[in-house]
Amino acid sequence: MMILRLTNSFVVCLFAGLFLNSALAQDPAPQELRIPDAPPGVGEGDRSSSVRLSLQHLQQLAMEHNPTLAQARAETWKANGQFVQAGLKPNPNIYYTGDEIGNEGAAGLHGAYVSQEFVTGGKLYLASQIYALRQRGANWERTAQIYRVENNVRAEYFQIIVAERLLQLSMEVRQIAESSLKTAQDRVRQGESSKIDQLQAKIELQKALVLNRNAQAEYDAAWNRMQAVIGWNGLAPQPLDEDIEMGTPELEWETTRDRLLSLSPQVQQAQARAASAMAKYNRAVVEPTPNVTVQAGAGYDYGTEDAFGRVQVGMPIPIFNKNQGNIRTAHGEWIRSCREVERLKLQLARNLAEEFKKYVASRAQLELYRGELIPASAETLELSQKAFEAGQLNYLQLLTAQRTFTETNIDFVRTKNVLWQSQIAIDGLLLTDGLQAPKESVNAD
Repeated sequence: MMILRLTNSFVVCLFAGLFLNSALAQDPAPQELRIPDAPPGVGEGDRSSSVRLSLQHLQQLAMEHNPTLAQARAETWKANGQFVQAGLKPNPNIYYTGDEIGNEGAAGLHGAYVSQEFVTGGKLYLASQIYALRQRGANWERTAQIYRVENNVRAEYFQIIVAERLLQLSMEVRQIAESSLKTAQDRVRQGESSKIDQLQAKIELQKALVLNRNAQAEYDAAWNRMQAVIGWNGLAPQPLDEDIEMGTPELEWETTRDRLLSLSPQVQQAQARAASAMAKYNRAVVEPTPNVTVQAGAGYDYGTEDAFGRVQVGMPIPIFNKNQGNIRTAHGEWIRSCREVERLKLQLARNLAEEFKKYVASRAQLELYRGELIPASAETLELSQKAFEAGQLNYLQLLTAQRTFTETNIDFVRTKNVLWQSQIAIDGLLLTDGLQAPKESVNAD
């Protein structure tokens, strides 16, 4: 009876301990996520402020509000959770057994047993290595996402500057068109020009107004895109700090390509996935190594009033299933992951070639605009206006000078934008979409 009581007490205490441990081990309830407030100086009330918004300020706002950064960070937590889980040992099992109860009026046999599976072949370590490498890949994906957000904010920042300059230019064009219309009207009244010149001047003014409206729409769209990338609609259009000027050095193709391939977080992530695939292959190879299950317990026979013990050791025999299929699958995945690194490098080099072409071409065009086209078009317009007012030039010639000046300056600003966007892409390792969802580095398997 003493052994039975001890056995029953052992069972009750063990079950109570397991229940309490399960209750205490529950994760705390998730707290409500709170979007941080924006730093002072960027709200609706600051549109007339003399303080100009800096690029660093906007990038900091994006770091706090852009949802993809929280996604990338959560992916690292997910990877860490699977890394921890993969290395955990199996839980022990506890059993109660009763046999021959009521046979010939006897209480029968009663006992309690504990079993434990022992994982062999280093399978737990190898499994944890799979997810350790995937966690490394998740960290690189988070780094890539930070690049994307910062570069996207930087790109939109210069898009706003370009849109603002185009808006200013459209206002100048409108003023020129208004002045030309006034001059044409005066000359018609004085009988120095035909009404055709006056009508043509009105048409040019309407075109200038359309240009102004389009420039305003482009400016508003640039700010709307900035709000979307930052992830905060409370950001109001306001003056930007335009003192920053991007240097545009002459780049060499080989140096630029080597820099991209050596620093790209995308390449680092692909390499981590390849290493994880190799670890998964190694884990599949040792899977046939059988685990050992040991069971031990004690019992009491009421019929003979004898106490007894029990020990059992078991293991599967890998005769038919040696994990051949999974080994072959893991080997194929390993090969594919290694080739993916090579493919990604080639794809990045191809994409870089396109941005490099834009950079080189727009840089050469910009030097031509600055050195010759802009000064020549401005001087031509000034001389044409004076000659037209003096009656030495007809309106068609003045119109040609106006259009040349307008198109040259607009092309100059847009070429500068192409150069800036290409340089941002090259400097930012071709990571420029701040709202692209981070890649899932850890799968459900």
